[in-house]
Amino acid sequence: MSDEQYNPGEVKSENSSSVFPAIDFKGQPFSTPLLPSWNAEPCVTEKTKRFNASTGPLKPPIDSWPTRFGERAPRRSPSPLPPPLPEPRFGLTIRRRGHRKLRKRLGLPITFEGQSTNVTTVACADTGADSNVISYALARSLALSIRMAKDSVREFRLANGKIVKSIGTISSRCDLAPGQSSMVEGLACFFYVFETLAVPLILGMPLLEETETLNKYRDRLVEQTVPVGLSLQVNLVGSPARCLLCNLGGEPTTANADSGSDADFLSAAYARDRGWPL
Repeated sequence: MSDEQYNPGEVKSENSSSVFPAIDFKGQPFSTPLLPSWNAEPCVTEKTKRFNASTGPLKPPIDSWPTRFGERAPRRSPSPLPPPLPEPRFGLTIRRRGHRKLRKRLGLPITFEGQSTNVTTVACADTGADSNVISYALARSLALSIRMAKDSVREFRLANGKIVKSIGTISSRCDLAPGQSSMVEGLACFFYVFETLAVPLILGMPLLEETETLNKYRDRLVEQTVPVGLSLQVNLVGSPARCLLCNLGGEPTTANADSGSDADFLSAAYARDRGWPL
């Protein structure tokens, strides 16, 4: 090609130096040059109109926008749905409060003589306790005077061998329920105070024997219906001096009679010595 100035609106013949005007397929000369200028507006079609809802300049779709490093952003895909939760499985069946098991136990109404007024409550008559015990919270609610000194602390052995200590003592005049036969008034009672107890007030075997409550005057006792918790309860406090003769597996033995217990218990060592399966 020569260095002559090129006009996009004209076509030059190869065999001659004549210049012919550029014409379209109908034989009409072009009103505009064949090559568009660099500042020409882009062509808008029906397809591109779908990407531009406004009447302003055409905007490319979002997925074709350049990223920070000059690459196109990946096409967005909807996030997958979370997997369904597995069905709950429970290895332990928990009873509702309305369906909890109930048990019956014998209670003994007792009245504490106060300076201004008398207060009556129901204690647990426990043959497995060798002393009278009361919880600290109940003693405070009954406005009883607690003696907290070094000589009032005593160690008690529980049924599992654990040693617990009392924090004080209480001395009070008490009256037992009259029942239908006899009434005990002005009885001097002595209690050991503990920080917490499974039963807030327990009357031990010495007091029950002294008042002949379990044999001659059983009408003093009242029957109570109490719910059984998830853990079985044993009220054995101290080391009872008397035991019950019984026959277990064809062998005579002795047992501690605990009227405040929720079930019958046997030590694992006793069962292993006799070859009983556990």
